[in-house]
Amino acid sequence: PLLFRCPCQSEACEAPPPSNILLEHLDELRVRVNLPVKVTSGPRCLWYNKQIGGAKNSAHLDGTAADLSCRNSMMRWRLLFANFLAATPLFNRIGVGENFFHVDVSTVHPERLVWTYY
Repeated sequence: PLLFRCPCQSEACEAPPPSNILLEHLDELRVRVNLPVKVTSGPRCLWYNKQIGGAKNSAHLDGTAADLSCRNSMMRWRLLFANFLAATPLFNRIGVGENFFHVDVSTVHPERLVWTYY
């Protein structure tokens, strides 16, 4: 899907397609919260991931991660949303940023984990 194209926009980009499991889980999340889920970052190529300071072993590099926008949320709603994500079995790893959530279904990192970017 065009929504998940690597932001590098290079014709030679080697970013993988998004995993089908990730897409299914994002859709399930959208249904559960009854709100649009805006993806701000999906699969990335190595070059772009390095440019933005992404982790060397980022799940974005294998198409199993997405960052979801929460720019217009008040802190309490963001925390409720984070708690909802942590309680659901859809995603095994959740990162909470100032204006986004990272969610992934990585099998390289199968442990359930929640962290912040602060």
